[in-house]
Amino acid sequence: MTIKQIENMQHAIGIQKKRIRYHKYVPFRNHFCCNVTNCDDWEDLVSQGLAERGKETESGGYTGRYYHVTEKGLEFLSKLMMVKIKE
Repeated sequence: MTIKQIENMQHAIGIQKKRIRYHKYVPFRNHFCCNVTNCDDWEDLVSQGLAERGKETESGGYTGRYYHVTEKGLEFLSKLMMVKIKE
């Protein structure tokens, strides 16, 4: 697990300090799109069960792939951040 992977997972669920109330956070999204040629960090998270691979999209010559944080990933972030994360 790298800092970049943790930050990507937090970005995917839209973590914002001002939205954390009473040590609880409700994500307003759960997706992250990256270039299919540079998704190694997310593929590693998928192999650990912390994320799942979603659909691919193409626009203007850019091919992206969506990833979503799994329940296991949300539990991991909850413990790491000491914040209850629930969808």
